[in-house]
Amino acid sequence: MGSVGNIKQLVVESLLLEEDFILIVVDPQHPQVALPDSLKKKAEPVGLHIGMRLAKPIPDLQIDAEGISATLSFDGAPFYCFLPWTSIMQLSNGEEHLIWICPPSETKNETKGLRGLDSHTANAADEGADGDDGSPDPNDKDKRKDKPKLRLV
Repeated sequence: MGSVGNIKQLVVESLLLEEDFILIVVDPQHPQVALPDSLKKKAEPVGLHIGMRLAKPIPDLQIDAEGISATLSFDGAPFYCFLPWTSIMQLSNGEEHLIWICPPSETKNETKGLRGLDSHTANAADEGADGDDGSPDPNDKDKRKDKPKLRLV
């Protein structure tokens, strides 16, 4: 597990000592996530409540170096879930939120092993013969639109 996974584990353990429950938002399409099929098919993140003091107890809740595992209830039916640290996108105690913004596991812009590049840069890397260094021309409005924006969350 990497350092981000260690941080996530420490945060989850600390929050569960203080809170009745926490909200965990996961990428249901992560290859190692174990969730009911109805949730695995969703293209958007899924929020799950876990805690030691929920109305419906989770006696097998386990938090370790690999991730979080527990038998959760979905429409009244129990289902064993596994959430690896790399699938967890957000942790929340209701008032405070920790959000990790990560590229999806597979992007349509993935080109020859390049990941997380905008489409202009990825296409320029593919073409390579036009002499463009991949940076957008400040005078070209079309190329500036493709440039990713940074936002404080």
